[in-house]
Amino acid sequence: MEHRLVSRLGIGLILTFVMVAPQSLSASDLPALRVWVIDNTHIDGKTLSDALKTTAKIFASAGLRMIWLSCPASTGRSGDSARCLAEDSGLLVLRIVSRPAGDFVDQDALGFAVATRENATYATVFRERVLAALDPAGSCTESVLLGHAIAHEIGHLLLGTTAHARAGLMAGRWHAADLNHATSGWLQFSPSEAVRMRAEATRRARVRGDWNFFNRR
Repeated sequence: MEHRLVSRLGIGLILTFVMVAPQSLSASDLPALRVWVIDNTHIDGKTLSDALKTTAKIFASAGLRMIWLSCPASTGRSGDSARCLAEDSGLLVLRIVSRPAGDFVDQDALGFAVATRENATYATVFRERVLAALDPAGSCTESVLLGHAIAHEIGHLLLGTTAHARAGLMAGRWHAADLNHATSGWLQFSPSEAVRMRAEATRRARVRGDWNFFNRR
Protein backbone atom coordinates (compact mmCIF):
# COMPACT_ATOMS: atom_id res chain seq x y z
CA MET A 1 0.00 0.00 0.00
CA GLU A 2 2.72 2.44 0.96
CA HIS A 3 5.61 3.28 -1.28
CA ARG A 4 8.70 4.25 0.65
CA LEU A 5 11.88 5.79 -0.70
CA VAL A 6 15.32 6.01 0.88
CA SER A 7 17.93 8.32 -0.59
CA ARG A 8 20.87 5.98 -0.37
CA LEU A 9 22.29 3.29 -2.61
CA GLY A 10 21.03 -0.20 -1.94
CA ILE A 11 23.51 -2.99 -1.24
CA GLY A 12 23.32 -5.92 -3.61
CA LEU A 13 21.96 -6.49 -7.06
CA ILE A 14 19.53 -3.92 -8.45
CA LEU A 15 17.14 -5.49 -10.97
CA THR A 16 15.21 -3.51 -13.54
CA PHE A 17 12.61 -4.60 -16.04
CA VAL A 18 12.48 -3.23 -19.57
CA MET A 19 9.29 -4.20 -21.32
CA VAL A 20 7.79 -3.74 -24.74
CA ALA A 21 4.04 -3.63 -25.28
CA PRO A 22 2.57 -6.54 -27.24
CA GLN A 23 3.67 -5.85 -30.80
CA SER A 24 0.50 -7.26 -32.35
CA LEU A 25 -1.51 -4.34 -30.95
CA SER A 26 -1.31 -0.69 -31.93
CA ALA A 27 -1.42 1.90 -29.16
CA SER A 28 -5.14 2.52 -29.72
CA ASP A 29 -5.88 -1.21 -29.40
CA LEU A 30 -4.26 -1.65 -25.99
CA PRO A 31 -6.61 -2.27 -23.04
CA ALA A 32 -7.50 1.16 -21.69
CA LEU A 33 -7.72 2.48 -18.15
CA ARG A 34 -9.74 5.60 -17.44
CA VAL A 35 -8.47 7.58 -14.45
CA TRP A 36 -9.94 10.66 -12.83
CA VAL A 37 -7.16 13.07 -11.77
CA ILE A 38 -7.75 15.32 -8.78
CA ASP A 39 -4.83 17.65 -8.06
CA ASN A 40 -5.28 19.45 -4.76
CA THR A 41 -1.78 20.94 -4.86
CA HIS A 42 -2.14 23.07 -8.00
CA ILE A 43 0.92 21.69 -9.78
CA ASP A 44 1.85 23.78 -12.79
CA GLY A 45 0.35 22.44 -15.99
CA LYS A 46 3.57 21.33 -17.66
CA THR A 47 4.87 19.43 -14.64
CA LEU A 48 1.60 17.57 -14.18
CA SER A 49 1.31 16.87 -17.90
CA ASP A 50 4.88 15.53 -18.01
CA ALA A 51 4.24 13.37 -14.92
CA LEU A 52 1.13 11.83 -16.45
CA LYS A 53 2.98 11.24 -19.71
CA THR A 54 5.67 9.43 -17.73
CA THR A 55 3.01 7.26 -16.06
CA ALA A 56 1.33 6.57 -19.39
CA LYS A 57 4.63 5.53 -20.93
CA ILE A 58 5.25 3.06 -18.09
CA PHE A 59 1.83 1.50 -18.54
CA ALA A 60 2.20 1.42 -22.32
CA SER A 61 5.32 -0.68 -21.84
CA ALA A 62 3.13 -3.05 -19.82
CA GLY A 63 0.55 -3.20 -22.60
CA LEU A 64 -2.02 -0.77 -21.17
CA ARG A 65 -3.30 2.59 -22.39
CA MET A 66 -4.08 5.40 -19.94
CA ILE A 67 -6.94 7.86 -20.44
CA TRP A 68 -6.64 10.78 -18.03
CA LEU A 69 -9.81 12.66 -17.06
CA SER A 70 -9.98 15.91 -15.12
CA CYS A 71 -12.47 15.78 -12.30
CA PRO A 72 -15.19 18.34 -13.09
CA ALA A 73 -15.66 19.26 -9.42
CA SER A 74 -13.56 22.04 -7.96
CA THR A 75 -10.51 20.68 -6.19
CA GLY A 76 -9.93 20.77 -2.49
CA ARG A 77 -13.18 19.29 -1.19
CA SER A 78 -13.62 15.84 0.27
CA GLY A 79 -16.59 15.06 -1.96
CA ASP A 80 -14.73 15.59 -5.23
CA SER A 81 -13.90 11.95 -5.87
CA ALA A 82 -17.47 10.91 -5.09
CA ARG A 83 -18.75 13.36 -7.70
CA CYS A 84 -16.32 12.04 -10.29
CA LEU A 85 -17.32 8.43 -9.63
CA ALA A 86 -20.99 9.33 -9.79
CA GLU A 87 -20.41 10.50 -13.37
CA ASP A 88 -18.44 7.44 -14.43
CA SER A 89 -18.59 4.64 -11.86
CA GLY A 90 -16.04 1.86 -11.69
CA LEU A 91 -13.09 4.00 -12.70
CA LEU A 92 -9.86 4.70 -10.91
CA VAL A 93 -9.30 7.92 -8.99
CA LEU A 94 -5.87 9.50 -8.59
CA ARG A 95 -5.53 12.12 -5.87
CA ILE A 96 -2.45 14.31 -5.55
CA VAL A 97 -2.31 15.95 -2.14
CA SER A 98 0.37 17.89 -0.30
CA ARG A 99 0.83 15.52 2.64
CA PRO A 100 -0.95 12.77 4.59
CA ALA A 101 -3.95 13.88 6.63
CA GLY A 102 -2.73 11.81 9.59
CA ASP A 103 -0.07 9.36 10.75
CA PHE A 104 -1.54 6.31 9.01
CA VAL A 105 1.41 5.98 6.60
CA ASP A 106 5.15 5.75 7.18
CA GLN A 107 7.11 8.98 7.37
CA ASP A 108 8.88 8.32 4.08
CA ALA A 109 5.86 6.99 2.16
CA LEU A 110 5.32 8.77 -1.16
CA GLY A 111 1.69 7.68 -1.33
CA PHE A 112 -0.79 4.91 -0.64
CA ALA A 113 -3.50 2.93 -2.40
CA VAL A 114 -6.68 1.33 -1.14
CA ALA A 115 -6.15 -2.04 -2.77
CA THR A 116 -8.89 -4.66 -2.74
CA ARG A 117 -9.49 -7.78 -4.80
CA GLU A 118 -12.18 -6.19 -6.93
CA ASN A 119 -12.79 -2.63 -8.15
CA ALA A 120 -10.16 -0.93 -5.99
CA THR A 121 -10.47 2.75 -6.73
CA TYR A 122 -8.33 5.25 -4.85
CA ALA A 123 -4.63 5.99 -5.34
CA THR A 124 -3.04 8.93 -3.52
CA VAL A 125 0.39 10.53 -3.92
CA PHE A 126 1.98 13.08 -1.57
CA ARG A 127 3.59 15.90 -3.55
CA GLU A 128 5.63 17.38 -0.68
CA ARG A 129 7.26 14.01 -0.05
CA VAL A 130 8.02 13.58 -3.74
CA LEU A 131 9.78 16.95 -3.71
CA ALA A 132 11.64 16.15 -0.49
CA ALA A 133 12.89 12.86 -1.95
CA LEU A 134 14.57 14.54 -4.91
CA ASP A 135 18.31 15.09 -4.89
CA PRO A 136 18.99 18.69 -6.04
CA ALA A 137 22.19 17.45 -7.66
CA GLY A 138 20.54 14.42 -9.24
CA SER A 139 19.03 13.96 -12.67
CA CYS A 140 15.58 12.83 -11.49
CA THR A 141 13.00 15.62 -11.81
CA GLU A 142 9.70 16.18 -10.04
CA SER A 143 7.68 15.05 -13.06
CA VAL A 144 9.72 11.84 -13.43
CA LEU A 145 9.47 10.84 -9.77
CA LEU A 146 5.84 11.90 -9.52
CA GLY A 147 5.00 9.90 -12.65
CA HIS A 148 6.65 6.79 -11.25
CA ALA A 149 4.99 7.20 -7.84
CA ILE A 150 1.61 7.47 -9.58
CA ALA A 151 2.32 4.35 -11.62
CA HIS A 152 3.32 2.46 -8.46
CA GLU A 153 0.11 3.33 -6.60
CA ILE A 154 -2.17 2.62 -9.57
CA GLY A 155 -0.24 -0.64 -9.94
CA HIS A 156 -1.38 -1.62 -6.44
CA LEU A 157 -4.99 -1.03 -7.47
CA LEU A 158 -4.74 -3.20 -10.57
CA LEU A 159 -2.76 -5.94 -8.86
CA GLY A 160 -5.24 -5.97 -5.98
CA THR A 161 -2.58 -6.23 -3.32
CA THR A 162 -0.56 -4.09 -0.94
CA ALA A 163 2.42 -6.43 -1.27
CA HIS A 164 5.65 -5.14 -2.76
CA ALA A 165 8.08 -6.73 -5.18
CA ARG A 166 11.73 -7.31 -4.31
CA ALA A 167 12.87 -5.04 -7.15
CA GLY A 168 11.53 -2.87 -9.95
CA LEU A 169 8.73 -0.33 -10.00
CA MET A 170 6.67 -2.20 -7.42
CA ALA A 171 9.50 -2.52 -4.90
CA GLY A 172 8.72 -1.25 -1.42
CA ARG A 173 11.79 0.97 -1.40
CA TRP A 174 13.52 2.90 -4.13
CA HIS A 175 17.23 3.56 -3.81
CA ALA A 176 19.33 6.22 -5.51
CA ALA A 177 20.15 3.80 -8.34
CA ASP A 178 16.43 3.29 -8.92
CA LEU A 179 15.94 7.02 -9.38
CA ASN A 180 18.63 6.96 -12.04
CA HIS A 181 16.83 4.05 -13.69
CA ALA A 182 13.57 6.01 -13.52
CA THR A 183 15.20 8.94 -15.29
CA SER A 184 16.43 6.58 -18.02
CA GLY A 185 13.04 4.88 -18.36
CA TRP A 186 14.27 1.55 -16.99
CA LEU A 187 12.16 1.37 -13.82
CA GLN A 188 9.20 -0.69 -15.02
CA PHE A 189 6.61 -3.28 -14.08
CA SER A 190 7.77 -6.88 -14.30
CA PRO A 191 6.39 -9.09 -17.11
CA SER A 192 4.23 -11.06 -14.66
CA GLU A 193 2.82 -7.85 -13.15
CA ALA A 194 1.97 -6.61 -16.65
CA VAL A 195 0.06 -9.80 -17.45
CA ARG A 196 -1.96 -9.53 -14.24
CA MET A 197 -2.78 -5.86 -14.82
CA ARG A 198 -3.93 -6.46 -18.40
CA ALA A 199 -6.20 -9.23 -17.15
CA GLU A 200 -7.62 -6.89 -14.50
CA ALA A 201 -8.22 -4.13 -17.05
CA THR A 202 -10.11 -6.60 -19.22
CA ARG A 203 -12.14 -7.84 -16.25
CA ARG A 204 -13.12 -4.30 -15.29
CA ALA A 205 -14.27 -3.54 -18.82
CA ARG A 206 -16.45 -6.65 -18.90
CA VAL A 207 -17.94 -5.98 -15.47
CA ARG A 208 -18.95 -2.53 -16.64
CA GLY A 209 -20.45 -4.02 -19.78
CA ASP A 210 -18.42 -1.59 -21.87
CA TRP A 211 -17.62 -3.70 -24.93
CA ASN A 212 -16.08 -0.70 -26.71
CA PHE A 213 -13.96 0.07 -23.66
CA PHE A 214 -10.63 -0.73 -25.31
CA ASN A 215 -11.14 1.76 -28.11
CA ARG A 216 -12.59 4.68 -26.20
CA ARG A 217 -10.51 7.85 -26.29
